[in-house]
Amino acid sequence: WTMMVLMPTRISSLRFVGRSTELAQLVDAWKHADAGDRATTVLVGGEAGVGKTRLLAELGERVREQGGLVLVGSCLELTHQSLPFGPVVEAVRALRRTLDPATLEAVVGPAGPVLERLLPETAPVSGANDELSTAVLFEHLRGVLERLGERVSTLLVLEDLHWADHSTRDL
Repeated sequence: WTMMVLMPTRISSLRFVGRSTELAQLVDAWKHADAGDRATTVLVGGEAGVGKTRLLAELGERVREQGGLVLVGSCLELTHQSLPFGPVVEAVRALRRTLDPATLEAVVGPAGPVLERLLPETAPVSGANDELSTAVLFEHLRGVLERLGERVSTLLVLEDLHWADHSTRDL
């Protein structure tokens, strides 16, 4: 199930105002996903400065209040280069700070050697320099997210996808 939330105008405030309809749509999508009713992907679109990040932060607060985990990764605007899987690496890196060691080990499971290549700080690299197959990487990341979702309701937010590198878009 996929939906799109468009935010047509700019609103600025220290308090969260003017986006109750959009927030209600996101909360509803979260509730269905959290209940296991359906997998959910939501694309939040709008001009720069209309409050997309603030809206997602409000959703994140509600998810955390319900005991859920929020992982956020952001794409960077780089002129002539890109960081492969940058927002995914940023989001997955938060797992190490968030999960206890036993849960982290269970969530990572067989993806450990693959994640070492994306996140070299998680463990010493085994010395293998062979090129990582994209399909293998995608499968391992999917497995990590599935195992994580089995243990804790998880909201994955990838911001500024219009700046995503080719690898991130493929994933």
